[in-house]
Amino acid sequence: MRTEEKFKNNLVNFLQQEEERRGRKFFSLKKILFLFFIGFFIIGFTFSYQAFSSGGKVFGKKHSFFSQVKKLVFSENKEEIQKQKQINILLLGMRGTDHQKDQGGGNYLSDTNILLSIRPEEKKAAMLSIPRDLFATIDGFGKNRINASYALNLEKYKDGDKAAEKTIEDFEKILGVDIQYYVKIDFVGFEKTIDILGGVDINIEKSFTDSEYPDLNYGYQTISFEKGLEHMDGDRALKFVRSRHGNGGEGSDFARAKRQQQILSATKDKALSFSTLLNPIKINRLIASVGDHVRTDMELNQAMELFNLCKDISSDQIINQVIDNSNNGLLYSTRTEQGAYVLIPNKGEDDFSEIQELARNIFEK
Repeated sequence: MRTEEKFKNNLVNFLQQEEERRGRKFFSLKKILFLFFIGFFIIGFTFSYQAFSSGGKVFGKKHSFFSQVKKLVFSENKEEIQKQKQINILLLGMRGTDHQKDQGGGNYLSDTNILLSIRPEEKKAAMLSIPRDLFATIDGFGKNRINASYALNLEKYKDGDKAAEKTIEDFEKILGVDIQYYVKIDFVGFEKTIDILGGVDINIEKSFTDSEYPDLNYGYQTISFEKGLEHMDGDRALKFVRSRHGNGGEGSDFARAKRQQQILSATKDKALSFSTLLNPIKINRLIASVGDHVRTDMELNQAMELFNLCKDISSDQIINQVIDNSNNGLLYSTRTEQGAYVLIPNKGEDDFSEIQELARNIFEK
């Protein structure tokens, strides 16, 4: 009898111990899952906060960024871009205030001026580069190089969106087309974008050396590019698009404009690649990094619609045009009374009719 009671007691103790052990294991599993959930939530919240914070700086301010996200998710009218016959976007590239690649002034002079035209239904796109030295009337300031428009208006209105709005009006008078949106990016934003994307592959058409590229000491450094395929990081790509004194026919603003369009096309391809689209961490880094360096009056839903539209437009189908002073160009070079180098339309100082014809019919050329 004692043996049976002892056996029963041992069995009960064993079962109790096993139950406690299983309970501890179950508790540990619940604890692990809980901690994992908390970590995932914190990471997700951090990413969302960064995206919201940066996104609020990038996109238009007619509505709060939260309302823009709400519209993107819940609005039934999500085809504002798609319904338009043609969208014209002014792309402005400038030094910016915190660029550390070289010294010098002109932080808000637009180094790059490109009219990006898109026809959604036809899935066509065109880039038309307007030279920075084009001499034109800047409303409220008289005659000047067109690249001074944004800087002068920013100084007057102390507001980047208002300055961009007035700059668009100046370009509309030159080009003879309505410009619906603008995108402004500075050098730091340009570099960061390319670096986060993992660099871009560029087929350099001509070898050239530029011995007058700006450095950090108000002097110059020598940069060189060899003909052929090169993988460029942000710093290298910036040098490629900014170089203005290269030999071998690459020392003009017009050659630089072609290189700028080349980099934009390569960046578009990389941004829309599967390696980027399927990498939420990379996308978040991109949004968080460019928040202080990119600005547009497009709202989030419009930008996303345009983003999706661009996926269906291959880079080799994009029309590339540069307004220049070549033998068959629309401009000629001269000097102002003050000795400044400027570009004037062939038909006369204030006659932009040929440029307007090109801008209006760029898809038929």
